[in-house]
Amino acid sequence: MVDDLILELIYKSSHLLNLKYDGVLRNINTLREICHLQLNDTTNFQSLYVRPKNLNDTNRSAIEDIQRDFSSKLAEKTIIFKIE
Repeated sequence: MVDDLILELIYKSSHLLNLKYDGVLRNINTLREICHLQLNDTTNFQSLYVRPKNLNDTNRSAIEDIQRDFSSKLAEKTIIFKIE
Protein backbone atom coordinates (compact mmCIF):
# COMPACT_ATOMS: atom_id res chain seq x y z
CA MET A 1 0.00 0.00 0.00
CA VAL A 2 1.22 3.50 -0.83
CA ASP A 3 0.79 4.74 2.74
CA ASP A 4 3.12 2.04 4.07
CA LEU A 5 5.73 2.94 1.46
CA ILE A 6 5.58 6.62 2.42
CA LEU A 7 6.11 5.77 6.09
CA GLU A 8 8.93 3.37 5.23
CA LEU A 9 10.63 6.10 3.19
CA ILE A 10 10.33 8.51 6.10
CA TYR A 11 11.76 6.01 8.60
CA LYS A 12 14.68 5.13 6.33
CA SER A 13 15.49 8.70 5.25
CA SER A 14 16.67 10.34 8.44
CA HIS A 15 18.22 13.23 6.51
CA LEU A 16 15.01 14.06 4.66
CA LEU A 17 14.28 17.75 5.32
CA ASN A 18 11.28 18.41 3.11
CA LEU A 19 8.33 16.21 2.31
CA LYS A 20 5.90 17.06 -0.46
CA TYR A 21 3.22 14.53 -1.31
CA ASP A 22 0.58 15.06 -3.95
CA GLY A 23 -1.51 11.94 -4.31
CA VAL A 24 -3.90 9.45 -2.80
CA LEU A 25 -3.67 8.50 0.86
CA ARG A 26 -5.54 5.29 1.56
CA ASN A 27 -5.62 6.07 5.25
CA ILE A 28 -5.74 9.68 6.43
CA ASN A 29 -4.23 8.57 9.73
CA THR A 30 -0.96 8.15 7.83
CA LEU A 31 -0.74 11.94 7.81
CA ARG A 32 -1.47 12.04 11.53
CA GLU A 33 1.32 9.51 12.09
CA ILE A 34 3.77 11.62 10.05
CA CYS A 35 2.91 14.64 12.21
CA HIS A 36 3.45 12.63 15.39
CA LEU A 37 6.82 11.44 14.10
CA GLN A 38 7.85 15.05 13.59
CA LEU A 39 6.65 16.17 17.01
CA ASN A 40 8.54 13.29 18.63
CA ASP A 41 11.74 14.29 16.78
CA THR A 42 11.79 11.03 14.85
CA THR A 43 12.02 13.09 11.64
CA ASN A 44 13.74 16.38 10.89
CA PHE A 45 11.42 18.05 8.42
CA GLN A 46 11.70 21.74 7.74
CA SER A 47 8.59 21.61 5.60
CA LEU A 48 5.71 19.23 5.17
CA TYR A 49 3.35 19.78 2.23
CA VAL A 50 0.53 17.35 1.56
CA ARG A 51 -2.13 17.54 -1.11
CA PRO A 52 -4.31 14.46 -0.77
CA LYS A 53 -6.43 13.44 -3.76
CA ASN A 54 -9.90 11.89 -3.97
CA LEU A 55 -11.10 12.90 -0.51
CA ASN A 56 -14.61 12.12 0.64
CA ASP A 57 -16.44 14.20 3.27
CA THR A 58 -15.22 12.02 6.14
CA ASN A 59 -11.62 12.39 5.04
CA ARG A 60 -12.01 16.14 4.57
CA SER A 61 -13.21 16.37 8.15
CA ALA A 62 -10.26 14.27 9.33
CA ILE A 63 -7.87 16.58 7.43
CA GLU A 64 -9.40 19.60 9.19
CA ASP A 65 -8.88 17.84 12.54
CA ILE A 66 -5.25 17.12 11.70
CA GLN A 67 -4.66 20.73 10.70
CA ARG A 68 -6.25 21.95 13.91
CA ASP A 69 -4.32 19.45 16.05
CA PHE A 70 -0.87 19.94 14.52
CA SER A 71 -0.53 23.32 12.79
CA SER A 72 0.42 25.36 15.84
CA LYS A 73 2.52 22.57 17.39
CA LEU A 74 4.57 22.21 14.22
CA ALA A 75 4.83 25.98 13.82
CA GLU A 76 6.35 26.16 17.30
CA LYS A 77 9.10 23.89 15.97
CA THR A 78 9.48 26.23 12.95
CA ILE A 79 8.17 23.63 10.53
CA ILE A 80 6.19 24.78 7.53
CA PHE A 81 3.06 22.60 7.52
CA LYS A 82 0.54 22.85 4.72
CA ILE A 83 -2.36 20.66 3.67
CA GLU A 84 -4.14 21.73 0.50
